[in-house]
Formats: sequence, C-alpha cells, structure tokens
Amino acid sequence: MSAKRDRVSVIGLPRDSLATIPAYRPTPSGKQRPAHPVKLNNAHTEGGAPLVERTVEAATGVSVEQYLQLDFRRFIDAVDQAGGVEVGTKRRLKDSKTKLNLAPGRHLLKGGQSLQYVRSRHVDQSADPGRIQRQQRFLVAALEQLTARKVLTDPVLMGRVARTLLGPPRSGRASGRTV
Repeated sequence: MSAKRDRVSVIGLPRDSLATIPAYRPTPSGKQRPAHPVKLNNAHTEGGAPLVERTVEAATGVSVEQYLQLDFRRFIDAVDQAGGVEVGTKRRLKDSKTKLNLAPGRHLLKGGQSLQYVRSRHVDQSADPGRIQRQQRFLVAALEQLTARKVLTDPVLMGRVARTLLGPPRSGRASGRTV
C-alpha cells in the first residue's frame, strides 16, 4: 500500500519458484534446520505463514508487514457477501481440475465459481503465470465493483465482508509487528 494509502500493489509469486528457506527452528523438535532450497509453496508446509513471510522477504528484499491467509470457505463466503465479482474473458476457460467452464464474454461469478477462476492453472499453457494474471485481474475487478456498489462505505455490508476475511485465526501481523 502506498504511503498515502491511495494505491495498492499486488505481486504474484509462482508457487513453483525456487526459493531458499532461511534457517529456522521447527516446532515441536526445536532443532535448528539449516537454510535450504525448495519450491516456494513448501515454505508454508514446513513452517506456515511466518516461514513464508521470512522466505519471501529473503527472496525479494521486500518487507512483509501484514498478511491475510484465506481458506477456501472464507474466500467463497466473502465473494458471496459482496454480491459476486464480474469478470470478462475473450476465450473459453475450461479446467477439468477445478471444473471451471466459462464461455467467452462477461460473467458474474459467485463464490464457488470465483474460487475456480482464481485457482485454475490448466486452462491453457500459461500455468502459474496465467493463474497469477487472473488473480490480479480478479482483485482489481473486485475492488472496483466493491467501490461502485458502495460496499466499502456501507458499514453493515463492509462489516460482514471484513468479519469473514479477517476473523481469527486466519489473519495476522507478520512476525507480530504492529503497522
């Protein structure tokens, strides 16, 4: 987020990117684990969000001040509470793994279909980069539509969406830092 809080940037990191997990002490063993190279998504498997934070900071040099970890249910519920998200596609998007099947054109996606849209990696040859691009387009569309529908300024609607997204235990401050 910009210093003036008028702009947000999102950087997508492909899950299969090679990264070095910094040395850490896993629980419950408490034994020091040395730094080691892995696919980025393995950092979460090994040490949850705190280790992902440290790994991303080490790989990019960018400080992670806050994070939001969503499970599929919270994502689906938040999209539904916001009234869905309209997206456009120039060609058919069909993914047998996620069961996404969108004809060319504009679509108002409810929660479940939105999850299929942002998770699909098998609609073309673009794999993770294509999925990241769809996720970024989805976030931009969602923010534009939340603004246009005045959800962001309606305390009742925004409260519902915020409680869904930010409810414990799936949100936090990176490394306990207060921002």
